[in-house]
Amino acid sequence: DLQKKYGGTSYAAMGSLVAAKVAMDSNDATKAQSYLKWTANQASDDSFRALAQLRLLGILIDQGTEASLKEADQLLKEKAVKGFEPLWIERRGDWYLVQTKIPEARTEYLKAMKAMQSDKAFPEDARGLLKVKIDAVGGM
Repeated sequence: DLQKKYGGTSYAAMGSLVAAKVAMDSNDATKAQSYLKWTANQASDDSFRALAQLRLLGILIDQGTEASLKEADQLLKEKAVKGFEPLWIERRGDWYLVQTKIPEARTEYLKAMKAMQSDKAFPEDARGLLKVKIDAVGGM
C-alpha cells in the first residue's frame, strides 16, 4: 500500500488524490473522503494538503447533512494554505449557500473574487465560475 510504505513521500499524496478521484467516479464518497482525509493530514507538501482539503470540503458541502456541514465548518475554521486563500473563502461561500444563507454566501463570494483578482495566479476560468456563483446570489 502506497500510504503505508511511502507515506512520507509526495507520491503517496498524489496517489491518494488520484484514488479519491477514482472513488468519486465510482460513486463511493466514503472511500474518497478516507483518501482525502489521509492526504489532508499526512501530506508533507502544502499544495497536496490544500487540494485534499478543498476536495474534501466539496464532498462534505455537497452532502449537505447536518453532520457533514459541521465537519466542513470545522475544516473551514483552519487556516488556509498560503496561495489557496481565495478558494478557501469560496468554499465558505458554498457552505453558506447550501444552507440557503444567501447574504453570507454572497459576502464570501465577493471576498473570494477580490482575493482572486489581486492574485494573478488564478486563471480566468476560476474567476468565471466564481462570477456565476456571485450572479446566482444577487450579483456584484
